[in-house]
Amino acid sequence: MKSLKKSILCILFAMVLFFSVFALMGFTTSTVNASTKDIFTAEDYTSNDRLLKEDGSLSTKEIVDFSNEVKVASNGVSFPELTQVIPSQILENGQETVSQYYGKEYGYYVVKEGDYVDVLLLDFEYEFDDGEEHSNEYIIKIKPLLQQRFLKFYNEGQCYWLKEKNFYKYYVANPRFFISLKNENSLNYGDLNYTKAGDKGAAIVQTRLNYGKVSYKDEEDFLKEGLKITGKKLLDYAFKAISQKFPLVSIIKDAISNNLDIYKQGQEQIVIADNEGNIVSLPEISNQHSDSQYLSYCRTAAFLPEDEIILSADENSYADYIVRIDEPEGGSCISRLDQICEFDIVRRNGNYSSMEHVAGNWYDENAQSLQFSKQRILFEDQEPEFKVTEENVEGDNIPVYLLPNGKQTIAFKPDYSAYYKFDLEDSTGLNLSVIDSDGNAVKDNGYYDLKGGENYNIIVTSGDEKAITSLGISLVDGKSSGTVYAKEQRLVKLNISQSDVYNLSTNNSYCLINDILVKSSRGFINYSEYSGYTHLPTVSVPLQEGEYYVLIYNSSAVNRSFNLGAEECAVGEVGETNTVNTDGMNYVYIKFEIDTGDYIGTILNAENYKVLDYSLESIPIYRLSNGNFLVENNGNVLYIGVLAGEGTTNVLLNLSENSTMWKINGEVVDNNKAELERGNSYEIEFYINGIEQGDTFIFNFNGAPDGLAEAINFTDNTLTIKDYCPTDYSFTVKYYFNALAESISGLEITPVYTVTFEGIDITNDEELTFNWVQTDDLATIYYEVSNGTISCNGSVDTTGYVVGNTYGESLTQYLSSFGISNVTITISKIDVTTSKGAMAVNLKTPFTAKVHMAYASGSGTKNNPYIISCNRHFENMGINTDADTYFTITKYLKLEGNVIEDFYGIIESKDLVVISWTPEDKQKMGIIINNSGTIRNLQVNVNYNFNLTGLWGHTVGGIVCNNEDSGLIENCSVTMIRASKLNHTTTVGGIAGINNGTINNCYATVDVITGGTFGGIAGINYGTITDSCGMGDIVQKVETYEGCYELSYVGGIAGVNGAGGEISNCVGGTRDDSYLYVIIDVANVDDANLAPYSGPIAGENKGTVKDCSNYGYAIRTGNLHTGSNYNQLRNINNII
Repeated sequence: MKSLKKSILCILFAMVLFFSVFALMGFTTSTVNASTKDIFTAEDYTSNDRLLKEDGSLSTKEIVDFSNEVKVASNGVSFPELTQVIPSQILENGQETVSQYYGKEYGYYVVKEGDYVDVLLLDFEYEFDDGEEHSNEYIIKIKPLLQQRFLKFYNEGQCYWLKEKNFYKYYVANPRFFISLKNENSLNYGDLNYTKAGDKGAAIVQTRLNYGKVSYKDEEDFLKEGLKITGKKLLDYAFKAISQKFPLVSIIKDAISNNLDIYKQGQEQIVIADNEGNIVSLPEISNQHSDSQYLSYCRTAAFLPEDEIILSADENSYADYIVRIDEPEGGSCISRLDQICEFDIVRRNGNYSSMEHVAGNWYDENAQSLQFSKQRILFEDQEPEFKVTEENVEGDNIPVYLLPNGKQTIAFKPDYSAYYKFDLEDSTGLNLSVIDSDGNAVKDNGYYDLKGGENYNIIVTSGDEKAITSLGISLVDGKSSGTVYAKEQRLVKLNISQSDVYNLSTNNSYCLINDILVKSSRGFINYSEYSGYTHLPTVSVPLQEGEYYVLIYNSSAVNRSFNLGAEECAVGEVGETNTVNTDGMNYVYIKFEIDTGDYIGTILNAENYKVLDYSLESIPIYRLSNGNFLVENNGNVLYIGVLAGEGTTNVLLNLSENSTMWKINGEVVDNNKAELERGNSYEIEFYINGIEQGDTFIFNFNGAPDGLAEAINFTDNTLTIKDYCPTDYSFTVKYYFNALAESISGLEITPVYTVTFEGIDITNDEELTFNWVQTDDLATIYYEVSNGTISCNGSVDTTGYVVGNTYGESLTQYLSSFGISNVTITISKIDVTTSKGAMAVNLKTPFTAKVHMAYASGSGTKNNPYIISCNRHFENMGINTDADTYFTITKYLKLEGNVIEDFYGIIESKDLVVISWTPEDKQKMGIIINNSGTIRNLQVNVNYNFNLTGLWGHTVGGIVCNNEDSGLIENCSVTMIRASKLNHTTTVGGIAGINNGTINNCYATVDVITGGTFGGIAGINYGTITDSCGMGDIVQKVETYEGCYELSYVGGIAGVNGAGGEISNCVGGTRDDSYLYVIIDVANVDDANLAPYSGPIAGENKGTVKDCSNYGYAIRTGNLHTGSNYNQLRNINNII
């Protein structure tokens, strides 16, 4: 069956080709070369129902007419107007393409295959054509107009479009309709702050769908029809052919005829839908409003086909969708109705063929969407919903709501001619224009010049985005010049950035300042401060900071230019004569920039005057005589308004204290305040405006002690202040002839005592004192010593002290209280002598001095050590118990006796410091008895010749007596240790008597006679001695005690290097001219017990001696000798 169908189609196709060629041979038409045509866009073509000519003009023929002509024409007929329906650039290019465009009025789908072009034309309709009334009903309709193939044919270089038999036919499939109704300029459901109660828009109450669709048969239908119609006949044909009853040609003809009948059964049919069943009705808008289940009004509708709908170019094939809307009572706000039709394109090849989707497919969400739409703005001709009221100008903004590509019209009838400015709160993507009553756009100069009483429309349009904003209407800032029409008024905005009195001027004698307005919640109202003014081109007006609106009136019969200026009123000079130009009608102001206080003013020949304060408020004035007045000013500005005849008026203003004047002893008193030294008499005078007023004075002692009044005497103009008058209190003298004069005439007098005591200075040396020079009236000094934590008070009675001499008060008595501490000495009170005895005086500015109680200065740190500059400071190092405390000796010191018992800190001077020491004969002798600290860079010159013969042994060191385990002596030297006799009980060392710590890089020079233990560095060493040297002359004189020879120990470094002691890198003598010379002085006796200890480093060594030398060392053993059974030299060593 299918092969038969294909045979029939092939025959029919061949016939079409035959007749097409025949037709080509017989037509004639005029064509235009494509290269000379203008190029128009698809939108240019489809935006109108009429054909688009090559010159861009519209044809009188409509697209429907063109389609009908093609439909009734025979194949082979040329249609040059096809290029007026579809852009020529699409038709005439040589590429095989698919082109489609769906414009405002029609659309096309074009398929090019070689020289063949398949064209589907669609008509889009938006208006009813049934002649009936359709109130508030709106239609959108799609109808295919033409399904036709054309052949492009060239003849003599010209292109022709020949109607050709269709191979494929293209259809519209499955039209879908979508309806959206929105408020154009007010909130819609879903917007912030939307309420249904406030919604004044229309609603959808009904939709209707009408269509006529194509019914067609496909391949399965072909099989069914073929079996039903031809099944039996085919068997008959076969039998007859076999029996040769029919010729073969007849059999074929009959078979073809029967198959053609089957094919005709498959032709398309138009089925009209049950349109009454496609009506959807909703409640009327009043019911939607009252029904709570409706959160908003019904404003969307749609139709989506359940079954396939195919539309062809048949006159009864179409689809339309109608919506009816309902307005609320009183009419609807402006609404936007969007009607959208979406569809697919399908094709089929002849009868009994399935439909094939070629563009769009609503079953496939990824397929291309084909659509056209209609947007309508409804109820636009009703009364404008948005009107500018007086409250909106320089007041509340007007809401602006715009849908995408929307428009909102705001009606504005200004009360005043003015330069207006329209500002959108958010203008992104928006445009604004102003249209006058004639429909002309008002020029935008950054502002709009609008005339009062005329009607204007403010139009705001949007782009592709919805906009919710607001419109503010204001007068232009800074536009103070322009034109006032004859006999009309113009409102000009005036910004006052600082409250003041301003001279306003239009700079045109015909342009009068008619009024000044301010903005209120009720609109523009009169500025109260301007009431009562006569209308003039120039006025003087108090204006607070803010915005004002000056109404300028043109009193002439022609247009006049103006230039409104606002200048601060003239500034006057206090104490000078100021001239004011008065106009005879209004107050004219002059400004005084002054301090707070009372002022006296004088204005001569004025009808009236008034005074404003810094806030431009009227303040009371006290009128005197002869144009004089008193005013109290509490701000920094004062304004005087003068109402006087036309001309000039003089204004004088003075501070009341400048208007009045006091003199003491003929000298003017500044600021009406005087400090007068007690113990003297003074002449007092009072003046007003330069005239002395007499001696009617009164006194006021409020708040002062009783003794003040007792010490004051006033006789006539003479004021006497006794020498015992209390100080630091004031009293007032006033001139009195009435209460007002009293209030402006006060003279404040403060008795004072000038302290003759000039303060103190500090002595911080061997004595710590504060010092002063005695004055004639100084009786007692009261002082306080404080370190911020501890305070001690003391006093000095100076009775009998000689005036002019310097005296001091010792502070060392407070050392035990403050210890190592900085202190402040403060003197805030003294006693002075008066005619009534001593009287305490509190010093306004206390005398203070700072000093360190123990040392010269410093804080005891390495970077800021305590400074030792005298013997007292040195001795006070003994009160320190902190091993980390640093000291620096800055001066040559002469010390006597044992200065410090125990030392724990660090003496570290940058340079070698020299100290002279004179010991005192005690059992333990040394500048420091016990050293547990560190001593560096110290040179001691011993100013003493020791003669130590006591029974109990002495321990002596040139610097320290005992160097404890933690003690360190470094880079120190001692010269000259002298001794005329040291008996066998003494232990003496050049640096230390006994060393348990460390001695490094030290040396000592000696000249001694000893019978005890002696070392150039240490008498006995249990610690460490390094890099040190002992030099000089030592006579080791061994004597007997109670008949026996005593042991004697002499060494260049240590007399005895005890167990655990270590001596290294030391020298007995030096390589230089210095030397160590030991002479043993002993009687020549034969006694085995006579064996003194002597050596260049240690006399007796029980510890360690290493890496030492004996340069410059020599020893004479004297009478020591060896016998048969003894050796007196056995304890002499050369250990180095």
